Amino acid sequence: MAKTNYTRYIILGFLTYRPLSGYVIRKFVERSIAYFWQLGNGQIYPTLNRMVKDGVVSMHKESSDIGPDSKVYSLTEAGRKELDEWLKIPEYEESFRSPMLLKLFFGNRATRDILLEDLKTFLKETREKQAVMEIFEKNYRQIMDENPEHVYMYLTVLRGKMWYGTNIKWAEQAIKTLKSAK
Repeated sequence: MAKTNYTRYIILGFLTYRPLSGYVIRKFVERSIAYFWQLGNGQIYPTLNRMVKDGVVSMHKESSDIGPDSKVYSLTEAGRKELDEWLKIPEYEESFRSPMLLKLFFGNRATRDILLEDLKTFLKETREKQAVMEIFEKNYRQIMDENPEHVYMYLTVLRGKMWYGTNIKWAEQAIKTLKSAK
């Protein structure tokens, strides 16, 4: 079975809102889905070029007073259909990679102090991320009445908030366990 090109579907999804440049797509990723999906320029621009060749997006140049011309991409009808077909496919499996857990798994080769510091840093950063999710949650709750389509974005934020909450509990327990281990 062919590997799913999620970058393609992310771009198609963002283009359902309005025509966008690659730069703006990257900024939207950073401000919205980056807490659960990382995407870099090395993925966005080659994918956009391929999508133009495939006819699922079109591209036109817009001149700019402050810099070089921008390539602005728009969703075509073929792109809309492709996104709609992908959205119908069930997705149950999630991949998960954690450098923190990998280090802990082989922790017998490290000093306890290093691992404790890593865990404390992880805990601090996770608390900060959860605080951001709480702000997003509050904002989406306020705007869902105005635009019911935001319920889908709200659901991702709710998952993020709960995910970070679970990771906080785990990190607190891991620190306590590691401190008391012989």
